[in-house]
Amino acid sequence: QSDEVRLESRVDLFVPHTVFAESRCATDPASVCYLDWDLRPERLTLRWEPAEGTIEAGDSQIVFGRGLALAFRKVDLLGVDNALRGGHVRYQGTNLRVGLHGGIANPQNIDPIDLRIIREPEDIVAGANVGVTMPGSIPITVGAHAVRVMFQDDDTAAYRDRSVDVAGWTLEAPALADGQLALYVEANALRRTQTLRVEEQEVGRAVYGSAQLQLDNLTLLLEWKDYSNFLVAPTTLEASAYRIYSAAPPVDYEGPQRLRGIGNQRGGGVRMDYAFLPGPWAFSVNTSLYGFNEETHLDAFDGIVVSHSWVTLTKRQEY
Repeated sequence: QSDEVRLESRVDLFVPHTVFAESRCATDPASVCYLDWDLRPERLTLRWEPAEGTIEAGDSQIVFGRGLALAFRKVDLLGVDNALRGGHVRYQGTNLRVGLHGGIANPQNIDPIDLRIIREPEDIVAGANVGVTMPGSIPITVGAHAVRVMFQDDDTAAYRDRSVDVAGWTLEAPALADGQLALYVEANALRRTQTLRVEEQEVGRAVYGSAQLQLDNLTLLLEWKDYSNFLVAPTTLEASAYRIYSAAPPVDYEGPQRLRGIGNQRGGGVRMDYAFLPGPWAFSVNTSLYGFNEETHLDAFDGIVVSHSWVTLTKRQEY
């Protein structure tokens, strides 16, 4: 790293213990003996940062808005870790931000579900985003973004020439009411194009909104989602986590759970956190209610309705 130039790389080595158990694998074919070892340069990036801009060549993580339109990010080094390998130009000024991105999807080569070594799909991604902060005492940012993804044909899929186009806008007011109230709204429209015998098109939408009130001891968060046939993936029911290039907020429990039908949901959640300051104890009460439908062309409320509530008690080590 120098003053303006940075070169970084990451090499991944994966060696499952089963590669040392060839004799057992011969007599126990039902075990995890299908796992193989792997060694490769997984990330390589050359970054130049002149003044308020950034120019990158190589692998980069990108998130548009809250991730509904595009989310190339590292969730877990041994789980979902995706990057866009190509060219990236970013500008971050006082009241203006702009981003231009293009390249090929470069997911981590270990499937996070079964730990198989996967072949990288040659999915081409192009996207742009812009945000303008209104001048004044109250910061309000209006943004827009557009994404196009052209998916590589898959021998196991009947459809060919699959692509997804997304266009959306965001409105963010993070410091209303003397900094105690934060509002966020995002809306996206999706068009999916694919060919069986003739070219077919279908549309989808994704709307997300949140309002957070932050007082001295109390925090209140309200969230709403409306996702209809919306997923930046080869299909709305894509099962491969490494080939889903969006990450819509679930408004549910932030923990290890499987969320079904994430591309076709409608509902909301409420979260209240209270801290017994200056002591170390705090608690939160959470509830969510939404409907989802795995039949992507049907309404979410005509499927399964989920109601989920939970309580959390926390003690901090230092306060």
